[in-house]
Amino acid sequence: MNKYWVVANWKLNNTYSTAEEWLRFFYDTYTPSDRISVGIAPSFTELGLVSHTVKRNADLPVQIMAQDVSRFNVGKYTGEVGAFQLLEHGVSHCIVGHSERRQYFNESNDVINEKIERLLNYDITPLIAVSEIEQVQSVCEKGFDLSRLTWAYEPISAIGTGNPADPHVVASFLKSMNHLVGEDAYILYGGSVTAETVKPYLAFEQVDGFLVGGASVKANEFIDLLHSIL
Repeated sequence: MNKYWVVANWKLNNTYSTAEEWLRFFYDTYTPSDRISVGIAPSFTELGLVSHTVKRNADLPVQIMAQDVSRFNVGKYTGEVGAFQLLEHGVSHCIVGHSERRQYFNESNDVINEKIERLLNYDITPLIAVSEIEQVQSVCEKGFDLSRLTWAYEPISAIGTGNPADPHVVASFLKSMNHLVGEDAYILYGGSVTAETVKPYLAFEQVDGFLVGGASVKANEFIDLLHSIL
């Protein structure tokens, strides 16, 4: 049986107080399983809270993640958050290349590759979101150690629409990705995943887990999703 990695990407949601409630409900309700690894990617303002809570509840392993990172290192870059700062919070993985970053912030493949390099320099694993094979090729051509990368396939038509992609189409795309990034690569699916829509994806061995947006904002919906996978 597959062990799935399920990542809660809160995006621009939750405040310090609602994040406290989320974490309290999660730790009071969720029973860990050998079939699932959980990651939480909050906004930067809630990262310290998530980090502190995860470390305090080490008996239920949860990976601390970030939603983004600066392409720059130390310096005069107002408003940016660097990989070295994420490391201090115990961040193990960081999302880069999300379609919303590409769309709303005009992030190019070159910018994303710079961010990947920054993360690798601090031994933080990039979780690289892609929607096209060309985006995968761009990363592969940079000569990164592919064994240090993780991936998430997020078809544009499924992001935030409530319409998840056809599981057979997803499995086919992931198979094409494997030809580029290797059979051992860890690839998640992201796009309108909920407790009601996740089941069909579990039939395909190409799907290693899920990058969850809307269904992760409320702890009860996220836990319902986790229970649907078990």
